Amino acid sequence: MNLGKRIPIHFVHSAPTPHNNFLLDELGRHPDVDLHLHYIYDGRSVPGRPWKSFVETRVSARSIRTGISRIVDFRLMKLAMVERPSVFFIIGWDYLSLALLIALIGILRRPLLMWDDGPTPDAISAMKKLTPKTLVKRILINLINRTPGCVFVTGNRAANGLAMMAFNERKLRHMPFFCRRGTFDISMKARLGLLEDDTIILAAGRIIYTKGFDLYVEALARLREKCCSGWCALLLGSGPELKEIKAKANHYGLGEKLRFVEWAEPDEYLSYIELCDIFVSPARFDYYPTTIISAMQAGKVVVITENVGWAGELVKAGINGVVVPVGNVESLASSLMRLVLDSTLRNRIGGESQKTINDWPVTRGVELIVRAAKESLGICAAS
Repeated sequence: MNLGKRIPIHFVHSAPTPHNNFLLDELGRHPDVDLHLHYIYDGRSVPGRPWKSFVETRVSARSIRTGISRIVDFRLMKLAMVERPSVFFIIGWDYLSLALLIALIGILRRPLLMWDDGPTPDAISAMKKLTPKTLVKRILINLINRTPGCVFVTGNRAANGLAMMAFNERKLRHMPFFCRRGTFDISMKARLGLLEDDTIILAAGRIIYTKGFDLYVEALARLREKCCSGWCALLLGSGPELKEIKAKANHYGLGEKLRFVEWAEPDEYLSYIELCDIFVSPARFDYYPTTIISAMQAGKVVVITENVGWAGELVKAGINGVVVPVGNVESLASSLMRLVLDSTLRNRIGGESQKTINDWPVTRGVELIVRAAKESLGICAAS
């Protein structure tokens, strides 16, 4: 086989996402790649994330296909059997069609790349029990381990979790998520009713318990007690706990100190990142919040807990970010007050955070994928 030819890469996922699109757009421009995208959902029908701007995925791919079957997609199964040389790049196995495709590729020992931000502690514990679901997962993991290719992971925590689930550790390779830089919207402060000189604190993400936004609200209440002026906070996101979080903010009388933004399209979300001075991730547990990467890329000082996966592994406390103990509201409030009062400290730490992310440009991710694809095809050709 001549590896000098363009490589067909079939990327298969449940739906397009902003950070995946950023990487895939760059991958589709690579001179050695013919990129084909296959999705169960289009951007408008993603459960819980109805991105209106994702009517089309806007990625430089040879073909984009949405609406693939959640049960069994015969077109993908046929491609796996007959299209050689080609490489499948699959994210997830939550749908039967994806699990069946992975199983077929494993049986045929075709090239397979995967990308995973890691199992939850509950998922790891569940694998210790013999149930029909865990049995299927064990079979799939064994088939994945048989394939030429690799599993990209988003940090040491994710790698350790997958290894505990019996993934072959030699197949695991580190690759973070990638986020593009946004544009500062000069009119945003006025539209939000923010004072020009206010220091803006932002937290963003899905409003669920593990993200710790209730702790964020409590920390802001303590911050107001110690430092009542010169700052304003935003919480951007929606989710099942939003009503409870709003009630908590009302209970603490945060009023105009905390503004809620329930939804933002990807471009608008990045403008919020550019607007803020301090970005907070108060998570009790999060394998890889891409929000942190977006904030670091924009040169913002990030305040995070110890439980935010490889995003946290990139942050060195006091150098390119601020790290607080999980669930410690007092420590979070004190860190925010120090940063609100010291713009020089904010600028120094924010500048270092941006330098850190610059070590991982999206082109580096593309080269990792292309190299892995070529290696896996080379193994197939030699066998």
